[in-house]
Amino acid sequence: MNVDIISYQLPGTTPTPKNECGWIALYEGSAIGWVKLIFLSDKTLKFSSAFVMEEYRGNGVYTKLWNARMEYCKENYKGYKVIAYCLPDSTHYYEKKGWSIGGLTTLMESQIP
Repeated sequence: MNVDIISYQLPGTTPTPKNECGWIALYEGSAIGWVKLIFLSDKTLKFSSAFVMEEYRGNGVYTKLWNARMEYCKENYKGYKVIAYCLPDSTHYYEKKGWSIGGLTTLMESQIP
């Protein structure tokens, strides 16, 4: 499956808290998924709003979106704390990536390497 990942609203300077940007997965010219990145205070990032259309799930689309976002973070925000709030069926993905459960509401967190 040939999917293009494009970014939007990447900050040109140091972002202010609550600014956000993201990545969109395109297949044959249509958006089929996306992920967002929200800038919080105190060198904290939030992985937010991940979605892939049901008929395209299981084809590596989310992994491509995850990788695009993570590579951007590694290049620009080394050492920042990163958090995400997960649905119960997605915590396993974060745990496989080295994240740990950080709270009762299934807050997942890690450090940008």
